[in-house]
Amino acid sequence: MFSQVHAESSDALNMPLSWRHPLHLVEYHRQATYCSSKQAPKKLDETIEGWKYAMPNKLGNASLFWLLASCLLLAILVSSVLWCLNRKMSAEIKIRTEAQDLLKLANKKIRKQAYTDELSGMGNRRAFYEQAEAEIKLATLDGKPLTALMIDIDYFKNFNDRFGHAVGDKAIQRLAAVILSIVRETDVQGRIGGEEFGIIIPNTGLKGAEDLAERIRSAVEAFELCTGKETVKLTVSIGVAAFELDGDSLGSLMVRADEALYKAKHRGRNQVAIRALNNYGSAITEPDKMLLAAS
Repeated sequence: MFSQVHAESSDALNMPLSWRHPLHLVEYHRQATYCSSKQAPKKLDETIEGWKYAMPNKLGNASLFWLLASCLLLAILVSSVLWCLNRKMSAEIKIRTEAQDLLKLANKKIRKQAYTDELSGMGNRRAFYEQAEAEIKLATLDGKPLTALMIDIDYFKNFNDRFGHAVGDKAIQRLAAVILSIVRETDVQGRIGGEEFGIIIPNTGLKGAEDLAERIRSAVEAFELCTGKETVKLTVSIGVAAFELDGDSLGSLMVRADEALYKAKHRGRNQVAIRALNNYGSAITEPDKMLLAAS
């Protein structure tokens, strides 16, 4: 802008030639503004009108006030927008979190339903065998004892035919309640058939499993079931078998427990029988020989 002032303007103002540089023109104008009207001819304003407004103007107090007020209003506006966005995001996060919690709860309920027997409240067949398989692997790795119980209600078909399925369902519920009140939390339990129940007992040998089975049998025999017209007693037969570390499997263990169960039924029911014979070549203990001889 300063370069627009040409030599004629400098001559008209009687400036020295060394002042014709634009920066010198600025300095000259600064000095001229302090001169009186007589010393600064009107032609000065006309001559430098094209460039004198390039000089920075000082802001007055009113201009500074309005600048600060504008900045304050802008800050308030930005803060309001950010607050609204933050509130909206917080609401979305809350809704998303609640939805995820509901989904987890629903999945948990679905899983529980998938692994729970609705009638007895115990684990169902699927849950029993999956957990039992895991316990078998742990027993194999740790070299610790493990036993299985098979429990069956005596004469259950006749019981259903005589009193009806509703009373039969009540009998299953009562037996399940007895089992759950006696077994440990670490034991695996489940209803694996109509009136058949299974129990896997980790870290327990035949003697401990037999004692547990006898406690269940005695507890069932002690309670009475009201059929609506009369009060009846229930009894159960229980088979016990031990897991063998040398090449045994869950399937073989349950087969042996089932064989022991049928042995108890063959003997007259309402009793505990043990399948102590080892099919994998290990030595049979003296207590086992006595049990086999008694059978």
